Amino acid sequence: MPEAAAQTPTPESEPPEQRSAAYRFVERVTALARGERAMLKRNAGNTLAEARGCSWFYRLRPGWDEEVHFLIATLVCTAREPKRGLGRAVGFGRAMAELAAKSNREGMNRRFGVLLDSQFGNESGQAAGGELAFRLRQLVKLADANEIAVPWVSLLEDLLQWGRPDKRVQKKWARDYFQHEPNNGASTGGTV
Repeated sequence: MPEAAAQTPTPESEPPEQRSAAYRFVERVTALARGERAMLKRNAGNTLAEARGCSWFYRLRPGWDEEVHFLIATLVCTAREPKRGLGRAVGFGRAMAELAAKSNREGMNRRFGVLLDSQFGNESGQAAGGELAFRLRQLVKLADANEIAVPWVSLLEDLLQWGRPDKRVQKKWARDYFQHEPNNGASTGGTV
């Protein structure tokens, strides 16, 4: 079994044309010049309409949902070492469980619950920042301060599906997060 795992290609080892569009987008963000990354960092949590000095953002060729891509670009630029999370093969919920294990679990449980209930959009249902952008920015900064690499590609892919009526992403994040809590007498089905 370990031999099979060793043969599984990582995104970095795949030829560039076989990497996902999300991976290629995040890769382009991490390759930006220092000044451009600083401009995105200053706009973290803003929508494109609220952003200042970022008209060049379209050079990154964001996907069909520009607001989600802009949010991810700004969040990536808040991390001190964003490339650490580029090829990370865990989901955002699991990364936040790692953060909770290193910090105040009760506080993280509360923050994570609020995040799962957050909306990313305006009254017309279009992606437009909202509370989700604010909460994500807080958690990404907290993860960075605790040296937890954020899995940018899966975060982008998940945010593109955030508004689904079945709340598939929110359920996945909740499973990944709460199944990795320390065992408090009940079987959680996961390990830390």
